[in-house]
Amino acid sequence: WDGFLEVSVCPPPELDLDKASKQQLRHEVERLRVDIANALARLLALDNLEAQLTMAQVETVEAFVEGIDANDPYTSGHSRRVASLSLQIGAAIDLSRDTMIKLHFAALLHDVGKISIAGATLRKTSRLDDDEFVHLKQHPITGERIVRKISNLADVAPMVRWHHERYDGRGYPDGLVGKEI
Repeated sequence: WDGFLEVSVCPPPELDLDKASKQQLRHEVERLRVDIANALARLLALDNLEAQLTMAQVETVEAFVEGIDANDPYTSGHSRRVASLSLQIGAAIDLSRDTMIKLHFAALLHDVGKISIAGATLRKTSRLDDDEFVHLKQHPITGERIVRKISNLADVAPMVRWHHERYDGRGYPDGLVGKEI
């Protein structure tokens, strides 16, 4: 909340009460004002903690993306470009806000498993040999394992695992077909 929050309580209607009852009522109204102010302060603190947690999550993902880019300078910026395109597509098909957030994180992290691939393999300019390609095709599985370790990103892990699957079943790592993806 960026603005100033003011709590005001309208005075109670005049009641035909004795002096002691009116004093007790004033005291009770004041106690309620304090309770409401304290409850609102706790809500603001929770809102601030949620914002801090979200920022920490974004910073964690950004750190992973930096690690991916550092390991494979040739494709530096690839994850951010994939994220940008994914969000454009997500907006075009009217995905919910929560789904867009998950999509964004999945797109940024889709190649995080490449940190397990030797830099020489990633930078190789000639065709990969069979062993190198088999090893490279494991990066979605490694990426899924990494992302699953972050509890509030665990539901993004399947997207990381299946980012190389193809509708015709010729993708990897699981060779999923059609709606299995």
